[in-house]
Amino acid sequence: DLGSSIVLLLSLFFCTDTAPPALYPLSPPDALPISGPGSELTWNPARALAIAPLQVRLVAARVAGAGIAERWMAQGLAVRWRRGGERCRLPGRAHRSTLKKLFQARGVPSWERQRLPLIFIDDQLAAVSNLCACAPFAAAPDEPGRAIRIETLEILPPGQPREE
Repeated sequence: DLGSSIVLLLSLFFCTDTAPPALYPLSPPDALPISGPGSELTWNPARALAIAPLQVRLVAARVAGAGIAERWMAQGLAVRWRRGGERCRLPGRAHRSTLKKLFQARGVPSWERQRLPLIFIDDQLAAVSNLCACAPFAAAPDEPGRAIRIETLEILPPGQPREE
């Protein structure tokens, strides 16, 4: 064991000193701030949701014709991570797809899939992280919506000033 790994994904090689690299600014699944069935984070999309253990925040940015339709925002959002069995019906499609198929189509590495937050409204999957919104929650082309963004939090050691 040389303490490194090489991973081939979609004709791209990833070579690291330890585990495969994170393509998304999220931590390993064991660092998730929630655990067990039924646990979730409640999110008011009018404000960013900081998830300190993952060193990220979720932002619901105002957009036109994309993301979750604005009319659903009053319902409040719940943030969860994959438990298995979740499906999403993409806008314009007749059938729901498994998240595995959706992740494969979007090129999300298998080691990143458990780390991506899922957005629920009324216990139904509304958005798969920053990848897509699911029908019936997706905004129509002429409708105001909210696109989910994942932003890295700037974590500074105590006493270290921010760069200006």
